[in-house]
This record gives sequence, C-alpha cells and structure tokens, in this order.
Amino acid sequence: MRQETPGATQAEHKQRASPLPDALVSRFAAVVGEAYAISKPEQLRTYESDGLASFRVTPGVVVLPASTEEVIGCVKIAREAGLPIVARGSGTGLSGGALPVPGCVLIGLSRMRKILQVDLENAFVRVQPGVINLDVSKQIGPEGWYYAPDPSSQSVCSIGGNVAENSGGAHCLKYGFTVNHVLGLRMVLYDGSVAELGGPGARGVRPLPFVYVFGRSYFTVSYFGANVYPENVTVGLEQPAVSGWVTGKFVLEVTGDADGNPHLSVTVELAPGEAGDAARERVLAESIRAQLQRLNSEFAHYVPAGYQLPQVTLRPAGDPEYFPAGVKHRYTREKNDQS
Repeated sequence: MRQETPGATQAEHKQRASPLPDALVSRFAAVVGEAYAISKPEQLRTYESDGLASFRVTPGVVVLPASTEEVIGCVKIAREAGLPIVARGSGTGLSGGALPVPGCVLIGLSRMRKILQVDLENAFVRVQPGVINLDVSKQIGPEGWYYAPDPSSQSVCSIGGNVAENSGGAHCLKYGFTVNHVLGLRMVLYDGSVAELGGPGARGVRPLPFVYVFGRSYFTVSYFGANVYPENVTVGLEQPAVSGWVTGKFVLEVTGDADGNPHLSVTVELAPGEAGDAARERVLAESIRAQLQRLNSEFAHYVPAGYQLPQVTLRPAGDPEYFPAGVKHRYTREKNDQS
C-alpha cells in the first residue's frame, strides 16, 4: 500500500532538493541564531507545503528571523548566494502561496509576533507580520473594536500571510478582503533595502494612496457598462495638486439626476482644517477623470465623453454621514443604499 502524506487530497507532487553547504547555513545561523536556521532533512519536511499539502517542495534552508534587521541580513546572504527566497507566514493558505522553490531560502516570519502600536483614535494598529489575525481583535476587543477580515482561519493565520495573499472568505463579504484594511506596509525588498508604503501620517491622516499592492479591489461600480475600480480613483487623489488637502478617504457611487441620467459621484473627505469649494471640487474631478482615462480602458472607451467628469463632493473630516470617526471608510456604495 502506498503511503500518502497526511492532509493530501489528491496524488502528491513532491520535489526534493540537495542540502545547502554547511558554510552557507552557518552564515544564516550567525544572523538568526543556530536554533532558527533549519537545515536537517527531517526538520525541513514541516516547511515543504502550506495548507495545499498535495504539493510539496523541499527548501534548502529555513530561517526564522525575529526582527526586520534579521530579515534584511538573510535576504542579503540569499542574494549574494544566488538563491531564491520564499516568505512564509503561518502556512495555512490553500493556494500554494508559501510553497517553496527547490533549494530556496524560506523565510518564516512566525517569530515576529509583536503588536507595535495601537491608535484607536485614528483607527489603526501597527503589527509585525507574524501576529495572529485573531490576536489583533483580542488586543483591541476590550475597547469595542475588532479586526474585520477573517479568512476562516483567524485563530492560526498571520497578518503577514493575509497581506501577501489578500486573504478573504465568506466572513469578508460585508467589510471587504484584507486589501481593504491595509493602510501601509514596511517591506524588505529583494536586495535587502526597505520600502515604506502608505502608513499613518501627520495630523492623524495617512499618506496617499491607500496601498493596493497585491491585487485590485473586490468592490467596483458599474457605469455605462464599465467597471470603475476604487484604486483608479486613489491615483487621482494622490496627485500633487490635491493630495495635500484630502485624507484619501472616499465613497464611489453611481447616482441619477431627475431625468434618470447616471452620473459617477465621488464623495471625498477633506483633511482636518481644510475647506472645500467649487474650484477644489473641479480640480479633483479633473484629476480623477484623467487617471480613469489613463488606467481604465473600459472607462475610456465605454463611457461617453460628456459623462466622464465625475461629480465630486468634498466633505469635512469626520463627516458623520460619509466618514464617521472610528469607522473604516467605504470605497463604493450601492445605489440608494444609505446604510
């Protein structure tokens, strides 16, 4: 009888790799500690797959850094050695996102589990990538808050893995997938440099735009048969002529006039202390239109030219109807939905 791997649901596909030289493993151990540089064949088996256990690949070494500095050190060594790098969160994904490449350096982030900052006044939490999804809600729950995106594995999956996979599921239907709740990222790139994307900024207002890094939004509006994506609107809001006086929060909807003609409506939150007027609304509308024409071919070709300029309404910061304090802003709104 053929032995099957526990959890495998179909014929198993496995790729093995030769072990890395001891001298190279020692270099990784010098960065993360000997106990956290894993290279023994029997130990590597744990990291051969994620939740998609039918596909298994043996990494060359597994390193478990405890800080950004240790991640940088491991990335630089891997690059010098010409080795591919695969990042791993909790390994609960079902898409093969954490599946190693034969002989790669697999960087597991499970030791980076600190919640670094909680700012409920500005509705954000800053965490390390290994923090468990549910632990965020446990941290802020006593204050009446919770972290909404639950990919049905919140007790074991990590925030870093959620971001990398844009995790979602049935529990995300109301408030959106992970991408709709990420304000910023601090990322170690392939060369060991660090990139800062988004994040909370001065005056409690995050820099623009909302960070769409790993995929497009799942929320759109249909306008003359064209799908209008919120991330296209964010590019209009980040242009230098407007980014200094808006927060980046907006509601996108299609409304109708008295004659039944549709109009693309964008309601935008002003930065604290900023005032809106017709001139600013016109500048912002033209900025959004320009980016929709540039980035969205459906919009450019399906929407009649006379209807391409959106109707922009500027609302003060914390407007109770559109941008109530402490509530994640909406990107789209169904027609006639005032909930």
